[in-house]
Amino acid sequence: MSKIFDAMLQRATEEATEDVDRFKTFAQLYKDSPTVRLGDFTDQLVIGKIVMRVNDEIHIDYGGKFNCVCRVPKTASNMKESNNAEYQEGKEVIIAVKDHEMTARFMGYDKDMTLLEADARLVSLFRTGKLK
Repeated sequence: MSKIFDAMLQRATEEATEDVDRFKTFAQLYKDSPTVRLGDFTDQLVIGKIVMRVNDEIHIDYGGKFNCVCRVPKTASNMKESNNAEYQEGKEVIIAVKDHEMTARFMGYDKDMTLLEADARLVSLFRTGKLK
């Protein structure tokens, strides 16, 4: 009976070791994550999706920690108004990300505070047939 128990225990230990080997550590998962693999993509062009529009500002989700807020470009026909109807929720845009998290040291504070926004520049609407 003891030999059977020892064999079962050894087999269970081997299976548990194989299961542990199949899982990645947090460091491996972090290193292999899409965001880290991109590296420093400051000023590189990325595609984001407009998630909200408030007057002449659009909030864009590009997959970073925070959304970025950009102004809608003024139309060529009327440079005083920025009511370009093409920039609506759900549309994809091309942006150049400057900073993933805008932080600043405000008067009287010793630590940086986050503005919960990314800093980016709107380049244009993303048109699928244009980049072939």
